[in-house]
Amino acid sequence: MCFTLYIASNASIPNILFNKERRSLHTHPLTDYDSAIAAVFNESNVKYLGSSQQCGCGFRHLSYQNDGWPEEYLISINPEFGAESSDEHEALHEFLLCKFGTCDRIELYGCWDGDFNLPPARHETINVDDIPRSDFFFRDRCHYNVTIRSNPKNAG
Repeated sequence: MCFTLYIASNASIPNILFNKERRSLHTHPLTDYDSAIAAVFNESNVKYLGSSQQCGCGFRHLSYQNDGWPEEYLISINPEFGAESSDEHEALHEFLLCKFGTCDRIELYGCWDGDFNLPPARHETINVDDIPRSDFFFRDRCHYNVTIRSNPKNAG
């Protein structure tokens, strides 16, 4: 089973085809299979957001289990935990800044493939500059409102 990530916005979300030779971030419209995920979002413009692995598994993520994310403790004790996903998070950060730099409403939501009818277990607001941080992991079943304005603590 794979982790899946979705994006919603009040702005148009481009379709970016998956290319097997040049694997990278890609998007595509919802299908009949995952269309129920749209109910999680406030915005009606919703698309699937894939990593270079084709699914969302390339993004750092934590599994929701027993009303929490038990893997979180690994972030503080193992600096290499999730390091292989740094390029994916950098690509997502760049995509959001380039395509939605003036947008005021962006939402992200991740879940395990097939869990489209489960309600969010948590809601958070994050800054786009949080995404490439090595200690940022998408929480399974967490709905994120993403702000694009610059985060002063990450500014030069």
